[in-house]
Amino acid sequence: MKKSLLYIAAAALSSVALGACDDDMALPPIAEPESEWVGMENTTVEQVKTDYWQDVNNYNTPVNLNENEEEIILKGRVISSDATGNIYNNLVVLGEDGYAMTIAARTESSSKKLADQYPFGSEVYLNLSGLSVGRYAGLFQVGAPSGTEITFLTNAVLVEHLQANSIGYPSSVEPLVVDIATLTEAKNSTEGLRKYMSQLIRIDGVTFQNAGKPFAATATENQYVTDAAGARINVRCSNRATWHNDIIPGGAGSVVGILSYFNNDWQILMNDAATDLIDFDPSAIPGPAPEVDPEGDGTAASPYNVAAALKVIAAGPASTEVYVKGIITNLSIDTSYGNATYDLVDVIGGESVKAYRGYWFNGDRFTATDQMQNGKEVVVCGVLENYMGNTPEIKQGNKVVSYDGKTSDDSSTDPTPDPTPSDAIYSETFQGGTLGDFTVENKISNDYSGWYAKTSNPACAIANSYTNSVNLEAESWLISPEIDLAGCTGISMSFKQGFGFDFPTEQDEFYVVKVQADGGDWTDLTCTVFPEKGSGNWTSMGENKFDFDAYAGKKIRVAFVYKNDGTKSRAWEIQDFLVTASK
Repeated sequence: MKKSLLYIAAAALSSVALGACDDDMALPPIAEPESEWVGMENTTVEQVKTDYWQDVNNYNTPVNLNENEEEIILKGRVISSDATGNIYNNLVVLGEDGYAMTIAARTESSSKKLADQYPFGSEVYLNLSGLSVGRYAGLFQVGAPSGTEITFLTNAVLVEHLQANSIGYPSSVEPLVVDIATLTEAKNSTEGLRKYMSQLIRIDGVTFQNAGKPFAATATENQYVTDAAGARINVRCSNRATWHNDIIPGGAGSVVGILSYFNNDWQILMNDAATDLIDFDPSAIPGPAPEVDPEGDGTAASPYNVAAALKVIAAGPASTEVYVKGIITNLSIDTSYGNATYDLVDVIGGESVKAYRGYWFNGDRFTATDQMQNGKEVVVCGVLENYMGNTPEIKQGNKVVSYDGKTSDDSSTDPTPDPTPSDAIYSETFQGGTLGDFTVENKISNDYSGWYAKTSNPACAIANSYTNSVNLEAESWLISPEIDLAGCTGISMSFKQGFGFDFPTEQDEFYVVKVQADGGDWTDLTCTVFPEKGSGNWTSMGENKFDFDAYAGKKIRVAFVYKNDGTKSRAWEIQDFLVTASK
């Protein structure tokens, strides 16, 4: 049964006012569309995110039928609009459960908008069966498969799977009020990412760093807003937007927009600057930050300041590590991966260089979100680059060498001791970018290549058979060279191990250490130290030590045997392999 016909209020009033003069002035009714899937919804956005989420940046997974052999259908409401051009080929739907999800889809033609088909505030039904879901650059979305990524649906496919069930009701959409600190913390957990990703949000009490300048005069720009605590978030502004040449207002106010995500960082996409900027003062334009002269030569003794680093970046690509000093702003520590992303400035409000996914002293992982703070001075060692031609940064894998006046040599930083003592018979740290004299043997032949040396922190030997978005079956052996224990006494063997995605608490069949004497059979060792899972997907390193006196006078080899039955992600990291003895 079709719904009642609706009239726009203004049109209805006009009809009444003119009716006495001309009975033929009544306007045609506006028919609300109706979806064929009304009443058939059987899932929620949160459930879809839970069922299909993977903690990797790029993957796609096909959606088939549910366990009852039914199409998977959800009900929601459109909370995005591409009418002004700032949002491009994306449509965002808020489910009745309060979770939101992006649909990557093309428009019907260059002259059409998705907002013409699915207006802001319209009720919709989405049939997921036959589509794919996944993440592209970290953003969870519905779309089409493209290699190991998710890409845009054609408009023809979109209309087969997304049906409007009403006209647009903008008043039915309310943004979620949230602060920058909450969003920064949310990046550190899968639950937080699922909850906030793609929401229509409002952040109050923020100021634009580039007030007085156009939003995106000639190219798409990252226009940051900062809160009273100094934390900031990116408001991404497209030069396709109808308002791209408008001037960024001054003063403090509120920003409304879709909370999108790109490579481990949030970005707000305003539907329309005219309605999504609230209570700012266009006349309150701050003066420019004071200019700072370039200083330093990039050495540990004389680090570049930010002005000097920007000058070096502008001169062209570099490949060697340098030292950069600055004040921390916009800090985000991700304990899931143990890294931190932040900006360095010479003066607050000045030009910045981004330290992207860097690490703590000695390249150690960050373990707490308060390990560093905004406003503190830091010296960072890393390689400079101009990422994508528009983001000056210190490349991923950089590390802190000084923080708030303290260095890695200070006792307060608890530097890592030298892992190679004087009584070492054989040692391999796996932190030099190679596996040393160890060899790799793969017992199962497939696309997984086996153990390798990871140079990003922590540098280590790592086995992880998650390959091309699939957990592959694996058995990979990392085998030491032959170690001669002739004339040795008081022999011990030790190594450090850490885990990702799978967190054993006792010895199992997936992570086994073996020893072989004089070319004989391999004997299993029993590890007893299994580091606990942190707040993210990885553990720290824990040391296991074994008495090897039984192998005195023999020649031994040690093997780390990684196995995976393909049912889940399992990662094993090894550092600081060491055999010691007296002679």
